Amino acid sequence: MPDEARAFLQDPTATLAACYDLSREDFVAWLSSEGAVGCDGLYENGKRCNSRVAGVRGQLPLHQWKAAWDAGGYCKRHGGDSSVSTSA
Repeated sequence: MPDEARAFLQDPTATLAACYDLSREDFVAWLSSEGAVGCDGLYENGKRCNSRVAGVRGQLPLHQWKAAWDAGGYCKRHGGDSSVSTSA
């Protein structure tokens, strides 16, 4: 227990991520996205689309978000339909 407390004090985000068997980067991405999965499409200027993936609704719990994030997908504008059928 003292080692866990020390690890938490050094890097609370990484320690929490490890509790969910996720990398620190994935945990931060989930927090930053507020559980939403964004479109993989790009605009003509090269910027990534900020719309949500078609068929994925709401804020997903952590492990559902991770599965949907890994699967990727597109919003309706970029050709997505229900390529990821996860809903909250």
